[in-house]
Amino acid sequence: MISFFEKIENFFLYHPRQLLDSSPEGLGIKYENVKFTAKDNTKLHGWFFPPNSSDNPVILWAHGNAGNISHRIENILLMRKFLDVGIFIFDYRGYGLSEGKPNEKGLYSDMEGAYLWLANRISENRIVIFGRSLGAAVATKLSIEKTSSQSLILESPFENTIEMGKRIFPFLPLGWLIKQKYDTKAIIHSVKIPLLILHGDKDTIVPFQQGKNLFDFASGPKQFFKIKGAGHNDTYSIGGTFYWETWKKFLQKYN
Repeated sequence: MISFFEKIENFFLYHPRQLLDSSPEGLGIKYENVKFTAKDNTKLHGWFFPPNSSDNPVILWAHGNAGNISHRIENILLMRKFLDVGIFIFDYRGYGLSEGKPNEKGLYSDMEGAYLWLANRISENRIVIFGRSLGAAVATKLSIEKTSSQSLILESPFENTIEMGKRIFPFLPLGWLIKQKYDTKAIIHSVKIPLLILHGDKDTIVPFQQGKNLFDFASGPKQFFKIKGAGHNDTYSIGGTFYWETWKKFLQKYN
């Protein structure tokens, strides 16, 4: 039986929406509606946007903790416009059309299932693992296990849920209360593939310093990009040309 504090923990961690507000249909972009399974066989849903060339990288995208993939369409369109890449974005269990209920172990299983689906379509050395916010923790864990991947890109990452919880409940003994830790800080030193971290210096949700700390803990090769003036949810719009140029140069360097 789930405890009262675990319910509170889930309330703060996960904000899924089941209804897809829109789809790429009619936008003039070739895509595939994908149904696949997590490693534990939970049924999941995603969208695959194939690359224009068989040599181009494909972004495996782990999104943040709110909404679903339909709320990333603007970001997808801009990524397709500025970067010559394919994209596979999916919903975690309990989000969008994916079955189940979210939890830390389950999200790791979802990410691995998405990777396995994509690795059956393209060469692993063309897969760029990308995670944003909560998804950064999920992406980091996968990247340690999938060392044949091309690179890892993290945007607005946090160190772990304990550090985030201290911002909300500074007087609680969170070390033993929190069960789902998403502890990127503890594992990022084990990332062996090239790493890019992007973080807005006006982020009021995940402190900029947490992203910078993760960069310092990483062993490299690594690169950090401070998005001047950006908060948590406006990174690509505030970052503009410099933001996309950073992506492009990093991808070209390790392609």
